[in-house]
Amino acid sequence: MFDLDEENTIPAWLGSSLLLIAGTLSFFLYKQDAVENKKCWLGISILLVFLSMDEASMVHERMGILAVSIVAIIFFISGGFSYLKFLFRLNRNVMHCIIFAAIFFFLGSVFVDSLNSPYIQKYGRDNIAYRCLATIEEGFEFTGIFLFLQGLIKQLGIIRRHG
Repeated sequence: MFDLDEENTIPAWLGSSLLLIAGTLSFFLYKQDAVENKKCWLGISILLVFLSMDEASMVHERMGILAVSIVAIIFFISGGFSYLKFLFRLNRNVMHCIIFAAIFFFLGSVFVDSLNSPYIQKYGRDNIAYRCLATIEEGFEFTGIFLFLQGLIKQLGIIRRHG
């Protein structure tokens, strides 16, 4: 029920719910922020809702780590470059939250997760070392989500004060 690495558990539900909340807050920003930021907030909102659905259904777990990693790396790099102007238009604190959130989430969901697959093939899942890897992976992902939520809440506060 509390296994970090299984479907239909409280941590999987929490991760999916937090991503959905972040997607919803991003949509609020799409509706309220300056015109030049609207498309970016909408894109972020759509991505987060997609990630929420994926986290709940664990589709990425069935696709294979190599395919998921390649797509994620390409998306992370291209998305990062295409959102640079957007990031620099944001308040510095918000920008830092979003950048660190993306780094933490990426490290957990791609880098640490890519270490898990070879480890599972060699040693299996039923050992303390694998449990530690799974905990580190989820810890990075949750840290990224919480940092992103913090940035969204800060941005919503800025808009409310100035707009």
